[in-house]
Amino acid sequence: MIPAIYDVVKKLEFETVLDAFAGTGVVSYLFKRMDKQVLFNDHLHFNYIIGRAIIENSETRLTKADVDQILKPKPYEEHSHLIEEQFADIYYTNEENVWLDRVISNLYEMEPGYNQDLGFWCLFQSCITKRPFSLFHRRNLNLRTRNVKRSFGNKVTWDTPFDIHFKRFVEEVNGYIIKTKKSCHVLRSDVMQVPLNYFEQGFDLVYIDPPYIPKRGENIIYRDLYHFLEGITQYDEWESQIDSKSKHKRIKPLYNVWNDKKSITNVFTDMLDRYKNSTILLSHRSEGIPSTNDLLDMLNKKWTSVSIVNSIGHKYALSTRDSNEILILAHN
Repeated sequence: MIPAIYDVVKKLEFETVLDAFAGTGVVSYLFKRMDKQVLFNDHLHFNYIIGRAIIENSETRLTKADVDQILKPKPYEEHSHLIEEQFADIYYTNEENVWLDRVISNLYEMEPGYNQDLGFWCLFQSCITKRPFSLFHRRNLNLRTRNVKRSFGNKVTWDTPFDIHFKRFVEEVNGYIIKTKKSCHVLRSDVMQVPLNYFEQGFDLVYIDPPYIPKRGENIIYRDLYHFLEGITQYDEWESQIDSKSKHKRIKPLYNVWNDKKSITNVFTDMLDRYKNSTILLSHRSEGIPSTNDLLDMLNKKWTSVSIVNSIGHKYALSTRDSNEILILAHN
């Protein structure tokens, strides 16, 4: 979607932008590369750390000393074994679980700051790379370890040692760090609590890519798909947050109004009213709630110009249906 988004925003006049549901920051990074003043916002802690690492941070890179500290050997008895004990035979092999516990321990021994954030970014990416579907939605280590003919995935990548993945991502993330004329910021907040005056002139543009609620079937809860990464960021409290009823040891579920089919239309209405003084760029799936027509109706009540500026066919990893990703632009 990034080329499609760029084709739209490059024609707009704006200096400040709120990425309201920033996720892993790819859209915020686009705005940063365009030298805009960006506020990255997401309610998940692991995404907040990603935002600090590559959006707010404009100069710090991981050094060899940083990497040596993160990957340094440590006696088995000198670090926690939470993942080894709680997640045996769920996502990674025992040897890999021991590696994770050790590296996480080393990361938490670092001084808080962008170096630590970058280290976590590399760890998150390494964890995702070694997972079938790049998700933590079910207990399926056997997809990696069974000796069978495969029609999907990359067993070589899955079985590549964590150290090798981590060092590759160090090189990758160091290449992402750029210094721009305008400062960028990161917030971990409910979208309805983001201060409208965070930037002196407000938000010229608000990019909205909210959680997707399908018209049919169960919701895809982003927090559940990546609960393992969220747990890493709350390592000392993680064990007490594990949902013991779930086979894949997810974090205990929390109510989120953005995943509530009954409330979502009213929530959208309230959010759009809150940001009615900004230009809106909304990313939405055609099979979602509210419907595209409902969204257009909402937007037309508050903005003089509303249009679908792009529609791209897309299929997600766990979806059996094709769907269109739609970009809607609303401005006065």
